[in-house]
Amino acid sequence: ALQLREENSSAPVLNIPRRDALNCMRRCLDNLGASYLLSSTSRGDLGLTEQPSAGSAGTWSVGAGSALGAAHVVASPGAAALGEWYPMQTSSDSIGSETADPQLASAMKHLRIGYSDGFAESLHSVRDEVISLLASASRETTADLNPLIVKAQMAESISEAWHLKWEVDPDDRKSKLETAVASWRTRETAAGAGWRFSLEMPMKDLRKELLQIMGREDLKARSLLDIAVCARKADRNGQALGALSRFRRSIQSGSSSKLAWAKLYRLPEANWRVEEAKNLWAQNQRDAAIMTLLSNSAQCADGEVDSDNIVCVAYLNCLLAKWLAITQRESSQTILDTLVETTDALLDEDTTGADPSTSDKACRIFYRMASYADQLRTEIAQRKLSIEWVKAKSILEKNRRQMEAMASKLESTKKQSKDKQLLLYSMNKLNRTIKEDEADIESTEVNELEYENLAIRGYCMALRNGSRYDLPATFRLIDRWLAPRSADHRDQIDLVFREEAQSVPSHKLIPLGYQLASRLAESKEGDFSLFQDILKSTIFKMAKEPPCHM
Repeated sequence: ALQLREENSSAPVLNIPRRDALNCMRRCLDNLGASYLLSSTSRGDLGLTEQPSAGSAGTWSVGAGSALGAAHVVASPGAAALGEWYPMQTSSDSIGSETADPQLASAMKHLRIGYSDGFAESLHSVRDEVISLLASASRETTADLNPLIVKAQMAESISEAWHLKWEVDPDDRKSKLETAVASWRTRETAAGAGWRFSLEMPMKDLRKELLQIMGREDLKARSLLDIAVCARKADRNGQALGALSRFRRSIQSGSSSKLAWAKLYRLPEANWRVEEAKNLWAQNQRDAAIMTLLSNSAQCADGEVDSDNIVCVAYLNCLLAKWLAITQRESSQTILDTLVETTDALLDEDTTGADPSTSDKACRIFYRMASYADQLRTEIAQRKLSIEWVKAKSILEKNRRQMEAMASKLESTKKQSKDKQLLLYSMNKLNRTIKEDEADIESTEVNELEYENLAIRGYCMALRNGSRYDLPATFRLIDRWLAPRSADHRDQIDLVFREEAQSVPSHKLIPLGYQLASRLAESKEGDFSLFQDILKSTIFKMAKEPPCHM
């Protein structure tokens, strides 16, 4: 790279022409997110300078504290890939002119030093341009308008930060800043709805820079973690890796100064450690991802886990079980036992009034356990429909009839002869075969019923602890309850459903209320009397409780 950056050098590099070597080096550095290592001057001399695209028209920078220096106003692609800046993607060169982004950076500079006149002028320039471009909304598309709205929201966030830093009483600043951060995160979520990564990331990066100016390193670290999560979900692994690296440096510097918030992030069950493993998994480094979770899980098992972090530990173990199932590194029964132990640890935890992230994790854990148990039950059901299963059943029936015939023949043989001894030997051998086949069939039936019970319990707990999987959990729960089965199994499933469904909010069953009502019948003594009683009580509960109470 250093040799390629020499402007006057024309010698081949490792016997490769200079142009080909530079192109190869640029591709490698782009993959690593470090294309800025090749200076724009040397690229221009070779005629390889990239022309600004329409997508970079709205690029902006708040590069305070960046390792590349504060003189950069427009973010480079390499810096963006490393998580330093995030370009505002637009579809028209007219959106986001040359003065808009420098004025945002200028407003950030004046916010830091407290220069009110310059801050007001820069912010007014940004808002004036946004309003003038919105005036031509009839000729633009949503792809052009959305970045303008996001830019206006960014200007509003900077204005709120000025008020907090220079106009609010320091004693009230902490509580008001937390309220403002919650508002900023709401705007980010709205902007990024529908996986619009190019709209969400500039606002997340702005929040990080504003918190740095406000001197809140703990909230800044949280914003870096949010950036890493969002980048990974958008398949921007380079940006996620860069954000995680800066997050790690932040908590290490905080731990050296013995800050309480940094010590919490150093726990093995901390969210960023799981996010680090997820980033490795997204890069197809599955072995490294699994080993990372195994190490963290072992540390959690050896040490004492705070009651506030039980859900985090359970989520870590649940994710580990999911990856082990995908890679088939453990048997299905071992993975299911791990998931059941994980959910049992959460049974005593009430997450209904917890923060959304905690209840969301608990709901996901229960749903994954139920889904995996349901998957194992489906495999058994498919096996029972296979030709091999039907043939095994027919062979078992044939062996039973043969055993009965041999027993009748043995009764007719009274004398102790060689033929009678040979017949006894054949009967013992055939009896062992019959018992083995019967044990295999009975074990399969027991496992199917156990998996179905676990699935129903898991779906009910997922509906009780959160709303992330309301529709799929409701459909799978009602499907398993109403599925046809033998009378013995029907009673057992009905008892499990009656026990677990009592804690499920009745309004979550409303989407399938018509399916339940269509199965109402007159209660009679028989095989379906228990089912009808449970069905009527469930429908009565749905009609009695809000929002459909009568």
